[in-house]
Amino acid sequence: MQVTLQLFGVYRRFQESSAIELTCADGATIGDVKAALGAYAASHWDGWHERILRSTVLASKEAVLRNDDPVPPDGHLAILPPVSGG
Repeated sequence: MQVTLQLFGVYRRFQESSAIELTCADGATIGDVKAALGAYAASHWDGWHERILRSTVLASKEAVLRNDDPVPPDGHLAILPPVSGG
C-alpha cells in the first residue's frame, strides 16, 4: 500500500517537497505508518530526532487518527507535528 503524507510544521524543515510517499503493508495501521516514517526520517533527514515523532499525530481528511486505527483506503494522511504556544 502506498501512503502519501502531507508535511507541515517542523517536517517542512527536513524535506523540500510538501509530501512524501511511503510503502506499507496492506492492512497497515497508523502506528505502522509512524514506524515507517521514523525509519525514513532517520535515513534521509539530517538533524532528525525521534522525539519529534513521539509528539506527532496523523490525520485523515475527516479525523485525527490513533495508532491502532487503519490507514484510510485512499492512503492520504496529514502529519500534525508538535506545536507550542501560549
